[in-house]
Amino acid sequence: MRERGRSLLPEMPPPLAAFLRGVDLAAVTTETTLGTVLVVKAPAAAIAGLAGEVPVGIHHELYNRPTAPVVRMVTAFYDVPDDPLVFETFFNVGDLQQRREYALLSRQGALPIVFYDEGLSPRLGKRVRIGNGEEIAGILSTADGLYAAARPELFDFDEAKQEVIERTDLKPFPYHLGGDPF
Repeated sequence: MRERGRSLLPEMPPPLAAFLRGVDLAAVTTETTLGTVLVVKAPAAAIAGLAGEVPVGIHHELYNRPTAPVVRMVTAFYDVPDDPLVFETFFNVGDLQQRREYALLSRQGALPIVFYDEGLSPRLGKRVRIGNGEEIAGILSTADGLYAAARPELFDFDEAKQEVIERTDLKPFPYHLGGDPF
């Protein structure tokens, strides 16, 4: 991602913008000079509610599906404690770029988050402390082992991801105070 003029919020790279144009809500990672950044697309009104100090929870899970291992990161913004804004992001360790982005998380002290509105204009930036780098590294190591043991002829990350989506829900979980603006 590159910086626009004097703004601290980066302009979205064209390939990512093309991908996000067709969706209303999304959270995806991208590798930058800051490490892995979480890019969130949401309505401007929802983003406005996240300004200031808002509790943020990030939870990591690994699912061993028959067709592929799936790493799931759930990010919840508790602007409304009983109804948080929750996103899930998936990582395919068989995709070198996605694996690298997840590996970077294990070594970063914080996760920068940039929010873009419906028109893909940058609206808000936050930085959330990553206090569980060893847990992330352990999930990645286990996922790598599952990937190495997978039968190539059966490998289908998209099918495995869809199974995880169908069997899980986006429910609140414990959070820590964070989400410092940048």
